[in-house]
Amino acid sequence: MTRTDATPEPPKIRLIGDNVLRSRAVPVTLIDASIAGLIEQMSTAMYAAPGAGITAPQVGAGVRVVLHDIGTTGAPQVLINPEIIETSGRCRYNEGCLSIPGVTMSISRPEKIHVRATDPFGSDLDFDADGFLARLIQHEIDHLNGVLMIDRLSGAQLKRARREVRQLNLH
Repeated sequence: MTRTDATPEPPKIRLIGDNVLRSRAVPVTLIDASIAGLIEQMSTAMYAAPGAGITAPQVGAGVRVVLHDIGTTGAPQVLINPEIIETSGRCRYNEGCLSIPGVTMSISRPEKIHVRATDPFGSDLDFDADGFLARLIQHEIDHLNGVLMIDRLSGAQLKRARREVRQLNLH
């Protein structure tokens, strides 16, 4: 069966167990057409999932690109080579992940962050984030570092999460 419309198939989101999710993504050194194409693939996959954020490794590309849309600006924001410069406070909240579908985990993270990144046009971004946006950016930067939310758990929480992941039967 062939597709009759111009909408591309969304790329497959990589799931827990895929080696690309455990590798540290490399910095983007040149923002070119291949990065623009990657951003488009990420956007297609994120909205199809649906999700609020996605990283290049989640679509199989080992570069430091994050895309998110929390519905406040009317368009997704792209962060290239994002870094968290400063954090403050702590809060615990349930998180989900496109790479661990159907599982939520209570994760403690800094409440406020200061971020530096580059946008898709090569301009510097420097901003503060708190609440859901701060949590989302931290979650996505973890992905760029080969860290999954399950890695932030210990004890009984970790045992429960491993059991839930096994029950997903993703492999």
